[in-house]
Amino acid sequence: MREILTAPTKEAVAGIVESHRGARSETEKVLLEEITDKTLTFQRDPRLNEALYPKITERGMNAILRSLGYSQGDVSFEAFVHYLWSAFCVDSPNIPEDRVADSMHEPLSHYFINSSHNTYCTGLQVKGAQLLSSSSHKETVADVEMYRQVLLSGCRCIELDCWDSSDGPVITHGPAALFGMNEIPLKDVCEAISECAFKTSPYPVLLSIENHLSQKQQKLMVQIFRDTFGENLLCDPLESHRLEEGQLLPSPYLLRNKIIIKAKKAKPKVNHRKGELTYVVYLHCGCSSSNSTDQESGMGSNLDTHTFLTLLNGEKNINCSIIHTS
Repeated sequence: MREILTAPTKEAVAGIVESHRGARSETEKVLLEEITDKTLTFQRDPRLNEALYPKITERGMNAILRSLGYSQGDVSFEAFVHYLWSAFCVDSPNIPEDRVADSMHEPLSHYFINSSHNTYCTGLQVKGAQLLSSSSHKETVADVEMYRQVLLSGCRCIELDCWDSSDGPVITHGPAALFGMNEIPLKDVCEAISECAFKTSPYPVLLSIENHLSQKQQKLMVQIFRDTFGENLLCDPLESHRLEEGQLLPSPYLLRNKIIIKAKKAKPKVNHRKGELTYVVYLHCGCSSSNSTDQESGMGSNLDTHTFLTLLNGEKNINCSIIHTS
């Protein structure tokens, strides 16, 4: 193993080993406890779900070393290099793209989707929680950069909490006076999404909208979506998946490079006039179409997590049509 390392790589890895416990040569070993601790600190992605990707422990590190052919105990230079080059240091297997595509032909509702809650938030969601002595985050911040980061890390469903402001729709965690969080323009967020949505994956991105906007600013939101996402925004049903009773949702493969709006349906209007903006909501059978807030208040309502909403043609008022799928 030592012979196939280039000189700069060998020097860098040796430096890591030497930085622990004062090790000075390749023959010295590092305590297993310290290697485990540094692996958690520098190698682990803190965004990973701990239930799906549990943190490495000393016992786990020992098991890995044994599987690589090294005896239990402290870690030598050679063992450490072998570990760094092993499959244990790879976040996911190197699956060919054509094999991934082969498994993407089922209806969208048949998949678990890598999702993000309160995507914009970099700290605690409640201002008062910052007083907790156990908290490692002392500042609550909404940041456009979070949308780039989660999309580049493979997330396919992101949340946008939309609120009114004097300068147009903004993303934040509730009224500033209550939650103490800054506001970021919806337009800036959409530009970040457009920039990074399909950098690491061609499969669809769902925008989970928590709509607290007045009707006037909802129209601005729709225009921002149209102007920013262009042809990537799914505005019409696919030719192969008409809006008919019993029609399944399209597959991720058919929805490649598409941005889909997901939200709870608004309260239907009595009349459907030509030129209205129509939201078509896909609901799984058995899902309840929960009540919306008073339309006169102009406020949106909470999301139904099983609702898939697609923007259709139109530019003006909001209306809803419902299609139930199996």
